[in-house]
Amino acid sequence: MDLSIIIPVYKVEKYIGDTLQSIVNQKYDSFNFEIIVVDDGTPDNSMQIVESFKVKLPQMKTIHQENKGLSGARNTGLKMAVGKYVWFVDSDDAIADGILKKLGDILPEEKADVLGFNVNIYLDKRFERTERPFNKRKYFKFKSLRHTGSRAGECLGTGMAPRFLFRRDFLFANGLCFLEGVIFEDLEFLVRVRCLAKSIAIYDVTNYCYYRRSSDSIMSTLDMRSIYSRMKIRENLDSFGHLNQLESFQRRLVYNYCFGLTCRILSQQDSVKTRELSEFYKLNRWDNTTIGIKYFLMSFGYHSIKDYLKLIFLVVNPRLNSKL
Repeated sequence: MDLSIIIPVYKVEKYIGDTLQSIVNQKYDSFNFEIIVVDDGTPDNSMQIVESFKVKLPQMKTIHQENKGLSGARNTGLKMAVGKYVWFVDSDDAIADGILKKLGDILPEEKADVLGFNVNIYLDKRFERTERPFNKRKYFKFKSLRHTGSRAGECLGTGMAPRFLFRRDFLFANGLCFLEGVIFEDLEFLVRVRCLAKSIAIYDVTNYCYYRRSSDSIMSTLDMRSIYSRMKIRENLDSFGHLNQLESFQRRLVYNYCFGLTCRILSQQDSVKTRELSEFYKLNRWDNTTIGIKYFLMSFGYHSIKDYLKLIFLVVNPRLNSKL
């Protein structure tokens, strides 16, 4: 089987029908794929809508579990997947028209650890822009859309996991799964992928439609959970950065992300204005400033001009980093 599409479901009765319909609308010949829908203990009518698509999508199987969050649902789907590649699709987005036919041509011969695709970004169903999956800082250095070797992952950006397809054996061989109990889980996962991938293929093809919604975006309801998530991600990446098999440039890459996370932790007062955050800032500002400087030094040689500005703002006034 060439592909496993993993779709976590939790409180998405307004959207899951459109997500599944985007798969129904595909034209493909004998492309061999499966759809794994993970019911993450959703309390609404989402799964009834999923069941109504089973006749149209005979490739679909469902898994039920108690609520574990997006990361936990993706990890469950990954354990059950049998496809050569896995694709994590969110249940409030859609896959691009015609992408399964294109994947049917690409995947049988493909061997890269990670495949990157373009993503169309929408705000309230209005098209905004197309994002490409490469790291802009490194793209012009490589000037190629296929890379191999220990530095292959440098050409990748991070952002959202659905813009990539991952070779299942690569994920299992490296113990790669999503960190549970946090938001911004894609960032943490993709940093580790960038370090461990030995072969990357980037296709100038749009595979995904990402729908931002002004009414219910996580970014519109930031609270202390976002602070604690970034701290947990930083802790996990710090531990990952100490692994012996990582090369020095990979460690610098990881610690550069830890530096960026620290800057975000201390700059978030502009978006989270609560007494709890104010107390957190008073108690943790200088400790985190010291930690941020440490990560900056540990990732020295992996910085952009913006990183130097972040360092200055971190010391002078961390809130200024929210403007970068």
